[in-house]
Parts: sequence; structure tokens; C-alpha cells
Amino acid sequence: MSGFVLYNDFTARDEQWKQTRQGVFGSTGTAKSSASALGTEVVTPDEVLPYLATSSGLEGTVTVNGER
Repeated sequence: MSGFVLYNDFTARDEQWKQTRQGVFGSTGTAKSSASALGTEVVTPDEVLPYLATSSGLEGTVTVNGER
């Protein structure tokens, strides 16, 4: 069985770019902590693929502490 789940990588890309350019820690300094999160639900392909085949696609929003 296969499915789709949300995955969030918490890399601070702006800091990662600065650190890479400064050469202090490369790109693995404080910007990359290997922190990530997985969603709590798995959605089957038959629920997702019809949306990917249309021009509307999929949309989502992110809310942090009640703010969008």
C-alpha cells in the first residue's frame, strides 16, 4: 500500500546561505538541526491524484500560533 503524508523540514534557509558564504560551519551549522515533522494522516493515491491532474492542483496554508 502507498500513500502521501506531509513532511516539514525546519532548516533555516536564510541562515544556511549566510553560513555557507562565511565558511564558518558550511551549511550544517546552526541553520540545520535535522529537525523535521511528519503529518498525522496518510492519504491514499486515489484521494490525491485526481487533484494533481487538474489545473487547480492542491493548496494548503500554514498556521503558527494562530497566525497564518
